[in-house]
Amino acid sequence: MYKKLTAILMAAALAFSVTACASTSSPSATSETSASDQEGTEADSSISAVASTDAEVIVFADSELDVAIKKIQKKYEAAHPGVRIIYNFDAGTTLASEIVAKAGADIIITADEAAIGSLDEQASNDVNPNRNNLINSSTRVTLEGGYYAGVLSRAINPDGAAEFLAYLQNNDSAKEALKNAQSSHAKEVAKIESQTAAAESASTDNEVDSAAVS
Repeated sequence: MYKKLTAILMAAALAFSVTACASTSSPSATSETSASDQEGTEADSSISAVASTDAEVIVFADSELDVAIKKIQKKYEAAHPGVRIIYNFDAGTTLASEIVAKAGADIIITADEAAIGSLDEQASNDVNPNRNNLINSSTRVTLEGGYYAGVLSRAINPDGAAEFLAYLQNNDSAKEALKNAQSSHAKEVAKIESQTAAAESASTDNEVDSAAVS
């Protein structure tokens, strides 16, 4: 009888020990799972934050605006973390042709009114004979220096484009950069015209001298 009672007590003690071990290890596993889930959530939030602030604004602009746009770019990107200004410089007519050919762009800036008009459905048939509807007419503005600009109807980032266009209109340093670009270009054009006139005059004088000799 004594041996039987001892065996029963030992079996009960063993069962209690196993149950206690199981209950002790269970919270640990739950804790590790929760920590892992939390870490994954934080990582996902970090990725989402980067994606939501990262944006590009693609600007098609006259070649003469190369220096001005790059100056504006630095200040704009510094004031708008996560935004990148991507630019493409060429003649206004070339830029318009590229846009018609479905080149990816958000904004066009050009001194060539006819070039930007060729993209505007509201322009006359003389300016836009193909009836292109590639610029949002309501966004068309004239910037400092006499440059015409607007957000394109196929803009990849229309909201970012509108914000950058507003910056070009209202920011003093941006306006100054555009004004200086126009002034520099005007001086360069005047210099070329003067050199061309001088060359033509010299050529005419040579012709007169040759005729006199003969």
